Amino acid sequence: MSILVDERTRLLVQGITDPNGAEYTHRCLIYGTKIVAGIAPGKAGEKFENRVPLFDSVAQAVQQARATASLVFGPADAAGKAVLEAAEAGLKVIVCTSDGVSADVVSKVGKELLDKESFLIGPNSPGVISPLRALAGTMSDDGYIMGIVGMLFRGSKAPFSAVAALSQAGIGQSTCIGLGEGPVTGTPFSAVLPLFERDLQTRMILIVDEMGDGGGVATAESIKASVTKPVVAFISSGNDGAAEALRAAGVTVVGDPDGILPAVRRVVADFSLMAVDDI
Repeated sequence: MSILVDERTRLLVQGITDPNGAEYTHRCLIYGTKIVAGIAPGKAGEKFENRVPLFDSVAQAVQQARATASLVFGPADAAGKAVLEAAEAGLKVIVCTSDGVSADVVSKVGKELLDKESFLIGPNSPGVISPLRALAGTMSDDGYIMGIVGMLFRGSKAPFSAVAALSQAGIGQSTCIGLGEGPVTGTPFSAVLPLFERDLQTRMILIVDEMGDGGGVATAESIKASVTKPVVAFISSGNDGAAEALRAAGVTVVGDPDGILPAVRRVVADFSLMAVDDI
């Protein structure tokens, strides 16, 4: 199993004819993601790379191609409208890669989706990957292996270094989610934690936030209320209050990215966690 995206996800791409959209749609297809539709107004009936049908609207793609999630590309204004359109069409997961989307749009749509148990990942997100199952985003698929660690992250260096180190140590990932690098994200750390708690493949959770406090008190409260699995967190310096709150919730907090792998190894040993190779 995994969360948000997997081999059953029926992904549509908004902005599929955008240069970035075309490039990364191609990469996601190669990875094996089930992309069932692209949105390109005025090009309905055509196909992207002779395999992905194009539609004029998200509503049409949901109705005719049975899309369940969206990946958004394009400039900020267009992406903001695309996020609203995807939300109005009832999609459960919206991954927005675009930077500069209005904070008002992000806050409004993010809250509305969470109220419906749906999720806006981003904006300015590198995406979501469930290794060997599906990729929705711009992140490279190199270095990920299937396994037991559910990962939530913000940042452009420490998270990917952590994945590489874990994989080299034989500790794989269930799902890795880049929540976005803007000042406001559609989905906070605290909202995703219960999903990892319920996921049978995920046996521990890793939070890597080199831009902030990992959600601070809200994350700590979510862990206290709904998470029994071990959690390791690296947060940026200067967030002592958040670190204290997380430790009080039972989280192993490390202050240096180089400490992530040793901390995860200790948790794997202390809780007798085994690699998942049959899920």
